[in-house]
Formats: sequence, structure tokens, C-alpha cells
Amino acid sequence: MEIRVAREEDLKAINLIYNQAVHQRFCTAHLEMVSMEDRKRWFAARDLDRYPVSVAPDHGFSVLIAILLDKNVASIALLRKFGFEEWGRMPGIAKIEKQVADHLYYGLRL
Repeated sequence: MEIRVAREEDLKAINLIYNQAVHQRFCTAHLEMVSMEDRKRWFAARDLDRYPVSVAPDHGFSVLIAILLDKNVASIALLRKFGFEEWGRMPGIAKIEKQVADHLYYGLRL
């Protein structure tokens, strides 16, 4: 798998994948789809030299952190597959459509 810093031409795919997660519920805390205009503003506001959208160990980071909801079992399985471990949990912090979910923090030391 090649990991690289995202480029503007990647935003359409990033937004498509993210909005699929919004639609499925409990994969993100967003309740409404993210527009391409919002995605472009989000990307333009990032300091890609210090905080790249996609990272690899050569960026100088010593840890990767993933924040997700406990009902997102597919993402949890993927994180565990790549060696991430649960580092923290905020129980019952997210409420989506009358269902409560825990906020999970997974980490990986590089």
C-alpha cells in the first residue's frame, strides 16, 4: 500500500468515501453530507506540511490517532488489522437518531 499526501484531485474520491460513511450512520458524527465546496474549503485550510491529510512515517510523526464511533465495526476491524489499539473511550458521548454511541480513540506508534 502506498501512502502519500492527498492532492486536490483526490478530493472527489475523499468526499465520496466520507459521504458514504455519513449515509451509513455511526461511521462519523456528521449527520448531513459534506458538499464539495465544504470539502475544498476544509482542504485549503489545512497546513499540509505540518498536518498532511494522508500520512507516512517519513512525515516525522511518531503516532497515528483515529477517532471513531464504537458502532463503526468495519473501521475498528481495519484499524486492528493494521496494528492500532484502543487508547481511549468516551462512553455515551454521541447521540444519532436516538441511539447513543461511544467515542473511541485508537492509536498506533510508528
